Amino acid sequence: MKKILILTAGFGEGHNSAARGLRDGIRKASPEGAHVQLHDPFAEAYGLANDWARVLYMGMISRTPRIWRAIYRWLDRQQKFADDYRFPYERAKVAVMVRSYGKAFLALNRAAHKAINAGKSREMLQSLVRDSEGDFQALTHGHPEWEQLQKALKSRNPGVLSDNQGL
Repeated sequence: MKKILILTAGFGEGHNSAARGLRDGIRKASPEGAHVQLHDPFAEAYGLANDWARVLYMGMISRTPRIWRAIYRWLDRQQKFADDYRFPYERAKVAVMVRSYGKAFLALNRAAHKAINAGKSREMLQSLVRDSEGDFQALTHGHPEWEQLQKALKSRNPGVLSDNQGL
């Protein structure tokens, strides 16, 4: 029996959701069975201090979205990150947290363009599938933009995206 350790960080449900998805997928894919342990080392090592830091972090994201927007805009201007889809992708998560779904799709469209241009559309599509159960769950139902986004990444064609505004 294989022993597998998965570490997560409970700062937002996205990390935990991805970790649980990995755990469940490994268990299903392992015919001989796998002993999979899921741990949050921050919570286990720091206890109440971790709880306080997590609450502070989540509060800052939900109550001070302008600060986070400024940080993400600054990161976008950095040339070493110019082709990295992950920064607008993470910005979309923040937009969802404050229920700004239009801005979330704009950020995801920007991320998709960058992923397609960098040859990382499959990687971003895998992230979308993983995050559809967590951070992006609110975007998956009743939003045709979600299907267009997946179609653009699968076909590696940014022309499929309906709204290129702001890209």
